[in-house]
Amino acid sequence: MPQSAIDDLKRRLASTRWPVRETVGDWSQGVPLQKAQALVAYWRDKYDWAPLLRLASTPSRNTGPRSTGCIHFIHMRSPQQNALPIILTHGWPGSVVEFMEVIGPLSDPTRYGGRAEDAFHVVVPSLPGFAFSDKPVETGWDVNRIARAWATLMPRLGYERWVAQGGDWGAGVTHALAHQRPRGLIAAM
Repeated sequence: MPQSAIDDLKRRLASTRWPVRETVGDWSQGVPLQKAQALVAYWRDKYDWAPLLRLASTPSRNTGPRSTGCIHFIHMRSPQQNALPIILTHGWPGSVVEFMEVIGPLSDPTRYGGRAEDAFHVVVPSLPGFAFSDKPVETGWDVNRIARAWATLMPRLGYERWVAQGGDWGAGVTHALAHQRPRGLIAAM
């Protein structure tokens, strides 16, 4: 997300035209004006855009045909050529931003005081419909279908042997991977 888009959003938020205050003291007429104004003020003045700006500088791309929806993913290769590839799956309502602080230590542990033999080539896809992945254009994107997509992605990236980890909804995807036992998956946690 370029800074110009953030600046544009802040300008539009600052120029919001507010309705007349509701006539009741509850939510029966919709979101109370004061709550809406507080939310807009938060997005305009306090929201921390730093994780998204860091994400913009992380190596990422999209895969898959537009007809079924492209999957966005971060791909950080380790400087250690023999690093073990790992695919990390986020939960709901999370995003790949959850993994921003661990991608560096996992892919380049020596830079963080670790050992070279503990390095991973890190792949972090956005679940379909989340973050920068397209919204699916058809139904059926359950944990099993997402697991099959991950099992297709890893060999496309050149990985013949890999592991998977996920939390929350991502744990369901990882569990489905373990049951499907795709070629190359050696562990799922």
